[in-house]
Amino acid sequence: MKRLQEIQKRMKDADLSILVIPSADPHQSEYVSPYWKSRTFATGFTGSAGTALVTQDEGYLWTDGRYFIQAQSQIEETGFQLMKMGIPGYPTIVEWIQQHVESGDRIGFDGRVVSLETMGEWKQAIGDRSVDFIVETDWIDALWTDRPSLSEAPIFELETKFAGKGREEKLAEVRKQMEMRSVDAYVISSLDDIAWLTNLRGGDVAHTPVFAAFFILTHENATLFVEEDKISNEIRAKLQVDQVEVKPYASFYQEIGELTGSVGYDPKRISVLAESLMSDDVVAKPIQEITMRLKAVKNEVELKNLRSCQIEDGAAMVRSLKRIREATESGQEITEQTVDTILIEERGKSNFFLEPSFDTIAAYQSNAAMMHYRATPENDTKIEAKGFLLIDSGGQYYTGTTDITRTLGLGDLTEEEKKDYTLVLKGMIQLTMAKFLKGTSGLQLDTIARSPLWKEGMDYKCGTGHGVGYLLGVHEGPQNFSSRKGAETPLELGMIVTNEPGVYKEGKYGIRTENMLAVQKEAETGDGTFYGFETMTFCPIDTRPIEVHRLLDEEKAWLNAYHRQVFEALSPILSEDDQAFLREETASI
Repeated sequence: MKRLQEIQKRMKDADLSILVIPSADPHQSEYVSPYWKSRTFATGFTGSAGTALVTQDEGYLWTDGRYFIQAQSQIEETGFQLMKMGIPGYPTIVEWIQQHVESGDRIGFDGRVVSLETMGEWKQAIGDRSVDFIVETDWIDALWTDRPSLSEAPIFELETKFAGKGREEKLAEVRKQMEMRSVDAYVISSLDDIAWLTNLRGGDVAHTPVFAAFFILTHENATLFVEEDKISNEIRAKLQVDQVEVKPYASFYQEIGELTGSVGYDPKRISVLAESLMSDDVVAKPIQEITMRLKAVKNEVELKNLRSCQIEDGAAMVRSLKRIREATESGQEITEQTVDTILIEERGKSNFFLEPSFDTIAAYQSNAAMMHYRATPENDTKIEAKGFLLIDSGGQYYTGTTDITRTLGLGDLTEEEKKDYTLVLKGMIQLTMAKFLKGTSGLQLDTIARSPLWKEGMDYKCGTGHGVGYLLGVHEGPQNFSSRKGAETPLELGMIVTNEPGVYKEGKYGIRTENMLAVQKEAETGDGTFYGFETMTFCPIDTRPIEVHRLLDEEKAWLNAYHRQVFEALSPILSEDDQAFLREETASI
């Protein structure tokens, strides 16, 4: 409450009517470095997605269904009210602005971290009411006395044997797309796109090996704006050979103002401040990020590397599951944080492993009802030989990025628990087996995974799956499975997407089963080209909680065939003891 009052006092001193504090950095990253976590500082809510809005009398926090339980707990007694996105009775931020903003209001936000598209939605909601936007100020900085410093992590190169394509080839592909769109200059703000384009990686964001940078590409020049101390002389020389010039990060804001001709940028990614600095003579060309679509379709080298990566990751998962099972069944002391430690130890045995791809979700019983729960020393829960343990984890390897969820039945389970587990599994299997016409989107396929739950009057308040990067973000667009706007992108050959339906019952348990899939060609018929999915993930699915009578014959056949593939793929790189464990876990049902 004290922090909210401090923010409101500053607003009153500046005659500010409304202050918006998003979860964003100057690159519209999903996950941001500690320096940019202003919304967390203001509200206490630590989830990755959410926006705070403060008036001189009230404080509001918007977040989505993944975080309702967590957010409600973390903002208790802070003075902020939870606004549940997508739930009837709760206005969206845009609706709130439309209903409450009045002529003469002064609206403040850090113009570096709000996208042009977002501000456009606010302006449309405000209509012809006369308001002032104050965008040059970081309103939180003066209050955040112990604010973390910006990262100084060094940049490293991803060799072509991992990336599949060199910088020159990628630059040529982007320039070809620029030519098709009649774009003279292309401004890239998103960190994963810059990392992909340059074949460079960094350490500025936890678990996502990117680095703070901007990129401007014309048909003649390519300029990388980055803190120069992060780049070694060796990498700088290689960039020079590929005709990529390196300039200081801060100079981007000057050089964007010097662009001429037609300038392409993604309104979802470019900041209000950056766009405002462009010359009035520039012909603005709002486009979807060119690089986003190019990097979403994995090349043959990336796919080959990912397949080997998934086998290594699967073996690490098997060794981890064995240790967890043995500990719980023997009555050893084991907690959620112990599980995280085990996973890092086992993945760390690979020469290609760098770090986890996100904070491990090791959630026992009711903790798993919070979709993005994270165990800390304060809430670390002891695991017992009963109920469910949900483990959602992944790794960043030179050979790719992984994301996998398994829910373990630990001892006796209720009929409700077994039924829900089986319904989730049915949805996951049905989506995996889907065959669909070329041009089909994740929006169209999402209902397949939800159907078994819908028949029982149940649902989950999140998407069914997301794209995954290559040694980049564990969440990557534009492809995904979701019932909401934003999943309209057709699935293309080589795209990677997760398949992870779930059940989340507050105060009881959470269940999720997740595999990574690659889009592949299935058939060519008189009615068109049909696609399907290659399962990339190799790890046993716990059969103990399954109510077999609820499975269709084709679902049972898929599961038994999958487990045979898992054993064949992983057993050659496991010890005899681990092989014996895997044989039991993959036995036919």
